[in-house]
Amino acid sequence: MFFNGANLISTNNVDIVVNGPISINGGEPASFDVIVRNNNSIDLELVDMTVFFPEGTTKSDDSTKELNNYTKLLGTIPAGSSTKATVSAIMFGEENLQKQIEVSIAFSIKGSTSTFTKKQYHAVLISSSPISVHVSSYKEVTSGQEFDINVDLKSNSQQVLKNILLRADYPFGFELISSSITPLSDKRTWKIGDIPPGGI
Repeated sequence: MFFNGANLISTNNVDIVVNGPISINGGEPASFDVIVRNNNSIDLELVDMTVFFPEGTTKSDDSTKELNNYTKLLGTIPAGSSTKATVSAIMFGEENLQKQIEVSIAFSIKGSTSTFTKKQYHAVLISSSPISVHVSSYKEVTSGQEFDINVDLKSNSQQVLKNILLRADYPFGFELISSSITPLSDKRTWKIGDIPPGGI
């Protein structure tokens, strides 16, 4: 709290509301409206908003570019008024994984050199993964036996999935003999490339 003459300034009188989906399909763009309301009796000045995204988030217009945070200067919010900003992103993650978006605002008021902050959180459930992986092989093998492993990738996204890499972690004693797609130099990573919507 801060007293400015007859005015009482409190971050409790600043509301942050995040309007957006609580469940999304991984790999598809989603938009969130952030509303900041000033219930104080004095203007909020130099209001700066930062939205922190969870790991595995990319820009909505380019899924190859990571998006850790989004910053926007909201300017002045008069007493009793509100302002809105919209931010879009693409989130990736495992199916039924819950992620959290953090919205933080910083502001100052006339007559004070202090900076005030307020935070709000918004939970989002990844209802489906943008890509599914199915592995089929023998359930049992004898020592030294050669056997095949089939790996199928399928896109569940409505967007083109770009620059897909497949990586395998081998158990002790496992040796890769050959592969239908040539792996990278580590012999455990494959460059799949782009997968179209619904593609295999």
